[in-house]
Amino acid sequence: MTEEGIAEGAPEDLILSGAVARAFESPLLSFSKSEGTFSFIRGRQTGVALEGKGLAARLTEKALGRQGYRIDPEAPLKVTVSVTSGGNEWIVSDGLQKTRCLSLYDLLGHLPNEPGQ
Repeated sequence: MTEEGIAEGAPEDLILSGAVARAFESPLLSFSKSEGTFSFIRGRQTGVALEGKGLAARLTEKALGRQGYRIDPEAPLKVTVSVTSGGNEWIVSDGLQKTRCLSLYDLLGHLPNEPGQ
């Protein structure tokens, strides 16, 4: 629904025309046309350097973004994603210590709930 009336069409048409993004515009919500997804915009984003390739690294980037982190190659907090014979692992380093996590759930639990802490 818009001020002009109801927008009509296939979901893809509404995405391409920008109608979906306009319908949900908000300082706290963003819509990605290319991904077809919504994401929350966090006011304070802390940078984290992310190293790794493949699906695990892409999903890690999404999970970090959802937690309020932004990818910054120069950030002192670093997450390295590796594929091992046992699966994936994440190494978190803050320059002083390293922590090994065996799942994204563990990684997110290891990081501060409020980035910047």
